[in-house]
Amino acid sequence: MSYNPITSEEIRAKCEENEFVRSSNSYYASDGDPMVDVNNEFNVARYDSLEELEKAFLMYDAHRQCFIYKNLVFVNSTLGGGWEAWTLKKFGDNLIAFESISMGIIIREGEFKKEIDRLLKITEEQARDYWNFILNDED
Repeated sequence: MSYNPITSEEIRAKCEENEFVRSSNSYYASDGDPMVDVNNEFNVARYDSLEELEKAFLMYDAHRQCFIYKNLVFVNSTLGGGWEAWTLKKFGDNLIAFESISMGIIIREGEFKKEIDRLLKITEEQARDYWNFILNDED
């Protein structure tokens, strides 16, 4: 399956809509909290295999670290280490944010491939109304 390319610029613009992954002018950084290790860099890495993606989640935990896999985007929203993945998916020209996933738990429980497969199957309509979709999902 072919996917529209996802650019760093469109991810960066989308991040500015979320208070946890905004640039260093975010509420948390501007409040001067010394425990907040804000990454002013915006690091984007693309992965072609699930194995590489899973290893990356285990190796890198910088705030605003961004991973792309197919038409999925994961941005680390955790301040101070760990991986809470703000999750976005591209449909045509639309990049839609719809979930935040604790990747460490998913990986530890051996559910990584299953979770990524589930995310890949989500339709644009389901992403736009994600919480209603989750609450009514039978699986």
